[in-house]
Amino acid sequence: MKLLLVSLFLVFLFPLCVFAGEPVCIPGAGDQATQVCVAKNVGGYPSSVALIFPAGLNRNLPIDWVIHFHGNTEVSKVETILENYQLSQAINLSKRNAILVVPFSPSDRQRVGIANLYFKDRPERVQKFFEGLVEATGKQEPRSIAFSSHSGGCYPLSSVLLSAVYASKINELILLDSVYILGNEINPTLDPPGVFARFGSEKGHRVWSTYTEHNAGEGKNAHLMAALDQPRGRCARGKWEGTFLYPTRDDLTRHSCGFVDLGKDGDIHDEHVKPLLGRLLRQSE
Repeated sequence: MKLLLVSLFLVFLFPLCVFAGEPVCIPGAGDQATQVCVAKNVGGYPSSVALIFPAGLNRNLPIDWVIHFHGNTEVSKVETILENYQLSQAINLSKRNAILVVPFSPSDRQRVGIANLYFKDRPERVQKFFEGLVEATGKQEPRSIAFSSHSGGCYPLSSVLLSAVYASKINELILLDSVYILGNEINPTLDPPGVFARFGSEKGHRVWSTYTEHNAGEGKNAHLMAALDQPRGRCARGKWEGTFLYPTRDDLTRHSCGFVDLGKDGDIHDEHVKPLLGRLLRQSE
């Protein structure tokens, strides 16, 4: 009987243990030399994680990670979300030697609160997730880690930052209409504006935030702006006019923080806004 159980383990379970987190690439999902892959069980994470390896990625040079927490949507199919928000185009536009990482939720719709509940107050889970990413992306530690968040993605992002795991490598936040007030129903105890303000006040850290009218007010971007723009002029500020007149190359290189006002009718899903992630990640041209 013992021999039979050992045999069953070796045949059926052992391969699952060995290959947990091994990414499976989606043919045709990327553009040109870009590879879009999906990994399961990355460091125990309870759902799929998309990995985007951009055209021109050079594994002989230091590699950055860009980890993107996407907010709630009515679709869950990985390919659909990546296509709708042009995430592979964004990492290519950035021209960084970086891998884009997008954790998804296990529900039938993308629900960012699930990722937050998984990481909140559990630094050991954050640690295992990062260790799993090292394995899934080619057994190479990242040089640095940038985070981006869309909408309610600010909550799992805040939980990860509060864990202080890999803190020495995390140096950048890109917030896409993603600074929400304390007390949101996703998490009534997290304070994303405060977490982001403390992060951005540290030397060598960079924070850029885009916002629409509903995300501009007190306790949201107004709070973050007041905290980071000290002394006045430390942060770049400008309005989005549907072009790349702002932020300019000078804005991105001279300022460690900046705010992009998308205006009353702005929409972070608008086709003219989608390239913002790539541009903000680029830092310089």
